[in-house]
Amino acid sequence: MSSPETSPPDGPKGTDEMEHAVKPVEQAPSSEPNAPETRPATMNGLLGGLVAVFASFLTFSVLLGGIVAGYLEGADREDGIMAGLYAGFVYAALIVLPLVLGLGSVVGVGELVGGLEFVDGGLILFMVFYSTFAGGFGGWVGAYLNAEFGDVFGRL
Repeated sequence: MSSPETSPPDGPKGTDEMEHAVKPVEQAPSSEPNAPETRPATMNGLLGGLVAVFASFLTFSVLLGGIVAGYLEGADREDGIMAGLYAGFVYAALIVLPLVLGLGSVVGVGELVGGLEFVDGGLILFMVFYSTFAGGFGGWVGAYLNAEFGDVFGRL
């Protein structure tokens, strides 16, 4: 038997317990510390928004951009929706707002009479909301497609 002075108060008592103790696994150092495994949702949204802008000759191009953003984001549908919302916002910022601002300078928004300013403002809001939420729906569809068919093209 060992005396109280020689044995540690909280440590293992015998050699069998020392052999079965779990040792922490050391990981190999990587060349890039804290490298992200995936692109952020804002980057996928930007890519999807650019797809929507370049495909703007199609009727539902913003939906297509949201699908691309959601697919690139991965199989989680909530993350796909966020990426699609970013894509719709990028589309709205690059297509809808310049179009409306350019049209406003031609028509002369300050000279409109009889409440047409309200109609123009409502049209602008509708176009921005449509593009943003259609992109969000497309992001949900893209995430669903990623979950269904796998991430074949998602990490190019």
